[in-house]
Amino acid sequence: MQHPCDKTYLTEEGVIMFQKELKRLEELRRTKIENPDEDQDEILFLNRKIEEIATILKTCDIIKPPNPRESDTVCLGATVHVEHNGKTSELTLVGTLEANPLVGKISNESPVGRALLGKKAGDVVLVSEKTGAAYAIRTVSYPLWGKKARTQKA
Repeated sequence: MQHPCDKTYLTEEGVIMFQKELKRLEELRRTKIENPDEDQDEILFLNRKIEEIATILKTCDIIKPPNPRESDTVCLGATVHVEHNGKTSELTLVGTLEANPLVGKISNESPVGRALLGKKAGDVVLVSEKTGAAYAIRTVSYPLWGKKARTQKA
């Protein structure tokens, strides 16, 4: 069985974002090719970027909602409220290409993402034995698919 970190995962939103970028780059390439004075290195760069995005779109796995029995478990696409060092944060687990920690989207391949995968509300996960960094999971939800939050058990 392949490990979740060995694949490229995208949300439906991520697929749309890459499709739009691919279309934009293809249109830009078309205008540059029509201009005989255009720098050929720039066109080659565009070709490589277009090929890269096309490959991502062909080979990615789209993140799907969990089956109902797993809706209380942290999987890709989950939004998790965690407590760490007395602060509460909202984190959404996504694939590496969509990760943006500044807006709370963390990669399934990041240390925190790896530690959270498979856990449930009420669990405390140790992210780093070296530093003792631990995260307490308060809720697990799947807002991308309208699944309500599961809270920790009292």
